[in-house]
Amino acid sequence: MIDVMFKGRSPHMKVFTEAIIANHNQLSGIKRYETADVDKWIGNYDCLMEIPSYIGSRAMRGYIEDPDVKFIVTERSPEKWVRSIDNTIGEAVKAAHQFPLNILKRFDSELGHFLRLATVMYWAYADGANPGDADSEAALYKNYVEYIRSMKDTLPKDRLLVVKLEEGLGWEQICPFLDMPIPEEKYPRGNEPDTFHRIVADYMEPRVKAAMLNLGAMVTATAGIAGYLGWREAVTDEHRLDNSGKFTGSDYQREKLNVYFSETEPQKYVPRVVLVDSKTDTRDRICTGPLRTFFNPRNLLFRGYGAGQCWAIGYHTAGAELIDEAMDMVRREAEECECLQGFQIIHSVGWGTGGGMGALLISRLRDEFPDRVITTFSVFPSRVPDVVVEPYNVTLSMNRLIEDCDATFCIDNQAFVDTCTETLEQCDPSHEDLNRLIAQAMSGVTACFRFPGQLNSDLRKLTTTMVPLPRLHFFTLGVSPLCRYTSESSNVPRITQQLFSSDNMTASGDERITRGLSCLAIFRGKVSKPEIEAQLNNLRNKHSPEYIEWVPNNIRWTIYLPHDYDMSATLLSNSTSIQKMFRHVSKEFSALYRRKAYMNPYSWNEVDEMDLVEAESNMNDLIEEYREHQDGPI
Repeated sequence: MIDVMFKGRSPHMKVFTEAIIANHNQLSGIKRYETADVDKWIGNYDCLMEIPSYIGSRAMRGYIEDPDVKFIVTERSPEKWVRSIDNTIGEAVKAAHQFPLNILKRFDSELGHFLRLATVMYWAYADGANPGDADSEAALYKNYVEYIRSMKDTLPKDRLLVVKLEEGLGWEQICPFLDMPIPEEKYPRGNEPDTFHRIVADYMEPRVKAAMLNLGAMVTATAGIAGYLGWREAVTDEHRLDNSGKFTGSDYQREKLNVYFSETEPQKYVPRVVLVDSKTDTRDRICTGPLRTFFNPRNLLFRGYGAGQCWAIGYHTAGAELIDEAMDMVRREAEECECLQGFQIIHSVGWGTGGGMGALLISRLRDEFPDRVITTFSVFPSRVPDVVVEPYNVTLSMNRLIEDCDATFCIDNQAFVDTCTETLEQCDPSHEDLNRLIAQAMSGVTACFRFPGQLNSDLRKLTTTMVPLPRLHFFTLGVSPLCRYTSESSNVPRITQQLFSSDNMTASGDERITRGLSCLAIFRGKVSKPEIEAQLNNLRNKHSPEYIEWVPNNIRWTIYLPHDYDMSATLLSNSTSIQKMFRHVSKEFSALYRRKAYMNPYSWNEVDEMDLVEAESNMNDLIEEYREHQDGPI
């Protein structure tokens, strides 16, 4: 039946949908199928799998009368069958009525036929109930028991084999009954949820892409809070917190732990974090995994069906439904702080939730906390977009980052891919490889706030040091040593050289057009202060023409000395080279917008052409400001 449904494509889906409707709704006006009608579509096959309520006993009559046809009834516990239906077809039905498939199915006929078939099939099983309805499970149970009883009573006993799945189902039961030899290959079990989901996913992916091309977007998967989880792992390791929040470290590791954590009981800490996602997929990872007791459950907000990789939905629709509740969580957490410095947001600007809802959250924070510092770790997409509308999403996000943020740490996916492939010589870096580098960079930057020190010990001091002009607050990060260098091969000259290399930055820049506004080198571990000072003096003498003269002391450094850590360093740089990444976004935006391509999802969700034009203009003004300092007098 999989061959007919997924390889025969939409004509077969349409036919079987009509067969189910005709069998279960005699007022539909559709002629009920006879055996000949079924043979028209499956006549070239040797076996027909009749899922309960598929075509009905009327269409089976011809097969019952044929002495060469044998029947196998697979019987299982009704409770397990109900769970199986809910976990397979039921999930498809839920998806069909949620964004984005509730829209996409209108733009690809084959996708529409498939989702309609799944919906009609479930309704037939459940007497018209939807998955999750109070009476759906009872209806599924009743109809399954009745169907099995009916088949046992109707089918000829001399050509009938009844197999109970709990007792095992394989070639050993089927082949002797069919007078066939037992094959060597393993018996296929396509009815298991994981296998079913994989089959459906393989079919759905090209159909969804086809629908998105017709609609104006292309959807891929996203992990809403992966960036935070990677950074959390690095931070908890450095402060010796286990997955339950229990502290086992030294006084040095505890001294400023309250910046990011609150102590709820002796030796037990909970992060000062609010996790928000417009999809529920992340909930299981947090609430049932090893971190289930780590977070404050009152600060977890996972609800909705996603933003469909569309900024407008994240800002005006899905995000708008969550923002008030999210802000309540933020206010509650802020009230528990003795001295609130500000806010740090981790998000991806190229996607619907991270970009759209992230922008909405930034805007609301600026309105409600106008005198507090707002910083972001913002992930920018690769040169080849995962989602075709990423240029729109990034440009709209940039509007809020420019106007409402005090500092933005730019994390360019493409730069990390280049670092993994070229510097670390990884042919095909995984998400774990990229997240490990991102976590290393974020850990280095936040060390200023998390460990005792003198320079840039809070958000206000950092932004005052690093931002000479309010709009020019977009930073790149460098990390050293990279993972393939061992601690034995690391020394201050090597780390410093690697730290200031353009191949080692978290955002793609053009070293040919680089003028530094300011930079901060953060060293940690067993390092020598005189040696660091000597290396940075050499850099000042060598690269002083590359830095803006009117910014005083624009190459700074600081050191944190947890001696049980290997030597490492992080560079925080504010330079004109960041314009390369913004120019690329602007170019991609223009290529889409001049054709008015993929505008529908935005206009449907309250983002009109003027919003896009204003956002583009603001970003281009920022590029021009960077260019002026690049080309102007040093």
